Amino acid sequence: MKFTLLCDDISCGTLEGEKGLSIYAQTATRSFLTDTGSGEAFLNNAKSTGVDLTKAEACFITHGHSDHGGGIEYFLKVNPSASVFIHEGAFNKHSSDSGSSLHDISLNPSLLSENRIKQCKGDFFALPGVFVFDSVKSDYPQSSINAHLFEGSEKDSFLHEMYIALFEEEKSAVLCGCAHRGIVNIIKRFVEIFGKEPNLVIGGFHVNTSKDVVMTDGEIHSLANALKAFDCKYYTCHCTGYIGYEKLKETLGDKIEYFNLGQTISL
Repeated sequence: MKFTLLCDDISCGTLEGEKGLSIYAQTATRSFLTDTGSGEAFLNNAKSTGVDLTKAEACFITHGHSDHGGGIEYFLKVNPSASVFIHEGAFNKHSSDSGSSLHDISLNPSLLSENRIKQCKGDFFALPGVFVFDSVKSDYPQSSINAHLFEGSEKDSFLHEMYIALFEEEKSAVLCGCAHRGIVNIIKRFVEIFGKEPNLVIGGFHVNTSKDVVMTDGEIHSLANALKAFDCKYYTCHCTGYIGYEKLKETLGDKIEYFNLGQTISL
């Protein structure tokens, strides 16, 4: 299996950085997109990296924030047939107070009229070898910077967040958008369901979203120690931030790498 990063906050070479996340995943028999970033950057970067998005069998939107699903309409235009799986709570109103004021980060509600939008919930195989799950417990504390995010007028519970597990032969990987409900909790739930740890964990860990919105050093150190206990390789990007990544790496060493825009990783 292999994964190509098509959207990240950090530009790389000639590839266009854009706030958000988009990952193209492939096995010998499966191909799909996870998240679309906030606009068209993932399309342009796909062309530059040789990724043919018309071959994607599906698109999975990990949660209802515009930096993960803002490009859905562009995906629907370029891909003629794939369904877009998204949690049934993802189209609720979402906002953030990070920055100077409260601002809307909701998905475009007009997309609900598209017949290829498949609202879902629970744990299920969306495709052979591609498992979607949302049944994550809160045993390990969620990131403190979740406090900047709202659903309606309340603090966001992130029940609209889902995770994608990919399997090929004996290998497995978990894709998480921002891991708002806690990357440790997500891995624990995977282990509960499948009785083993995933080989790869890929995505943002919600550590550092801007210079003013970052976990404390104590939180990061605790998170790194918790992740070190799993026999997983981590590739992180987006809302981990490069500073957050470097702090995690102090403890995790070669168990963690930054997933650079345009990079393809293989398992």
